[in-house]
Amino acid sequence: MTIITIGIDPGKSCGLAVLRDCLPLRVIQGTATQCMNVLEEYLSLYALDPDADIEIAIERFTITPKTGRKSQQSSALEITGMVDLLATRYGVPVTRQTISDVKKFVKNTVLRKLGLWFKPSDVDAPDADDAHDAIRHAVYRFAMSHASVFTLRLKGI
Repeated sequence: MTIITIGIDPGKSCGLAVLRDCLPLRVIQGTATQCMNVLEEYLSLYALDPDADIEIAIERFTITPKTGRKSQQSSALEITGMVDLLATRYGVPVTRQTISDVKKFVKNTVLRKLGLWFKPSDVDAPDADDAHDAIRHAVYRFAMSHASVFTLRLKGI
């Protein structure tokens, strides 16, 4: 079985990571359009594969009175809607995760140990923050769904 885990950090600058068995297939940081095009490309590629187990993990964005005053982040909500639409079209489950839970579990040291640390030049951006958060979402989902395989990956097996 092939495990495809897609992590998404929605926002004005969007991050998207496609992992196969917790190894990187594609990592980008860019516009919502760029990320949604890559998402649809990989969903169309793997959704028909009976040996592929596909999951999407996206940051749960909740508007509170505090965030409502600071930034409405309408782009994050719009991207989440597009992800839901594509996931429904391809029959792929979507899990919403808080960035605080994800960052507690998938620290920079874990990304480096798994070979999932990228430089800004790797994602053609001024920084790789959104790409790293997308990777964190994918790794966290992979770890929660496939704990024994994740443990082997951490051990380098």
